[in-house]
Amino acid sequence: RMPGADAAASASRAAGGGRGAGPLCNFTKRFKQLTWKVDMVECLRAHARREGLDLWKMIPESFLFYGGDMEASERRQFLDAFVRHAEAGDRNVWIVKPSGGGKGGRIQVMDNLRDIGYLLSEELGTPGNDWVVQKYLERPMLLRGGRKFDMRCWVLVTPDYKVYLYRQGVLRTGSVRYSLDRLDDTFVHLSNHCIQVKHPEYGKYEPTNEMWYPEFEAWLRDSAFPDGAVQFERDIVPQLRALVMVSLQAARKFLQQAPGCGYRSFHLFGYDFMVDDAGKVW
Repeated sequence: RMPGADAAASASRAAGGGRGAGPLCNFTKRFKQLTWKVDMVECLRAHARREGLDLWKMIPESFLFYGGDMEASERRQFLDAFVRHAEAGDRNVWIVKPSGGGKGGRIQVMDNLRDIGYLLSEELGTPGNDWVVQKYLERPMLLRGGRKFDMRCWVLVTPDYKVYLYRQGVLRTGSVRYSLDRLDDTFVHLSNHCIQVKHPEYGKYEPTNEMWYPEFEAWLRDSAFPDGAVQFERDIVPQLRALVMVSLQAARKFLQQAPGCGYRSFHLFGYDFMVDDAGKVW
């Protein structure tokens, strides 16, 4: 069963049942601190500063651009980073994403500074149309056929801010071989289901382009790392848990329910992660 089918019952049990505590509400105010890209980066940055954490070891280097507010946008910081990566001899690929977008919409993978600047200048004229420019994960872990994937993990946050990571999760897989020579091919770079379903080879490798955790664990063990260098339970899962906890600690003051309100709110989040070719989770 998908987690959503059990989320309300799980939240009620975890919070001690429903007697005398007000109704459960499957909505948490200000959840966009974690679900809108600009808000998430701002939230994580503030937490990293407070706690002395190196944010770029948890998420790729990211720069924020604010629609209608060019002065607040991080153009200079991004330019400095672009030059730094170029001087280091990096491939210097970046992924450019609207803050509030979903399903892979309007996302572009780019390596030309002028093209990135032109795209942003076209988009940033509208107040509220915010964007993130993020260093692209150029060396992702690849599945059979040399294909990209991301990991979708479900996380339940209960009314008393207990956090539960579902044991089951899924890899959303690409349909075609990964290559940095085809930056404009969304089938190569974006594994969103609504994109991949349009490819002629959708479902060729996995039904509905989905690989569940037990299949991924077996693939790591039998094909990708038969020497045991990267193992699912030992290496991947602890990183997932750690990143989830950092994000929810960062957003706690926004998400935690205020005392005295007449209901108990819970939220089922869908987290998306990438894994690089060394087994590091981002």
